[in-house]
Amino acid sequence: LWGPGDNHLVPRLIARARQGRLRRVGDGTNLVDTTCIDNCVDAHLCAFDRLQPGAPCAGKAYFISNDEPVPLWDLIDRM
Repeated sequence: LWGPGDNHLVPRLIARARQGRLRRVGDGTNLVDTTCIDNCVDAHLCAFDRLQPGAPCAGKAYFISNDEPVPLWDLIDRM
């Protein structure tokens, strides 16, 4: 999860990179699908609008995703 005001993912990556503490484990081809905070908020608002007792979506788990997986280190290198 990332976006304006992020004080977790990006700042930690930058700090570790500056300290020389980022380590690549494996061949670097593992995929991640990060989600922009705006998309996450939209998904929650859509769920809120439809959630009511007896609704088909009630009581189920959903994954919020940008549906754009990329290799982890390509993403980190761009940051």
